[in-house]
Amino acid sequence: MGGPPSDCLLEDADVVGRFRHEPHGFLDAVKPPIILDESRNVPEVFNYVRARIDRAPRRTGQWFLGEVAVSGRALRGLLGG
Repeated sequence: MGGPPSDCLLEDADVVGRFRHEPHGFLDAVKPPIILDESRNVPEVFNYVRARIDRAPRRTGQWFLGEVAVSGRALRGLLGG
């Protein structure tokens, strides 16, 4: 895996608005590995991320979809970031 993962809080109204306005552009702008924390707030994110994973199935460890139980900071720590 490359550097430490970035995280994106999908609880922030501005972030959610940017994603919903232009989902492909939003995901193009993030550099994996990426933690999409609170992804349950934007359920449509799963379809977009899955399509990207399906296009490059051998590139593992690029997308992490999290919830409150595992914060972005804790997940970065677990991943060595």
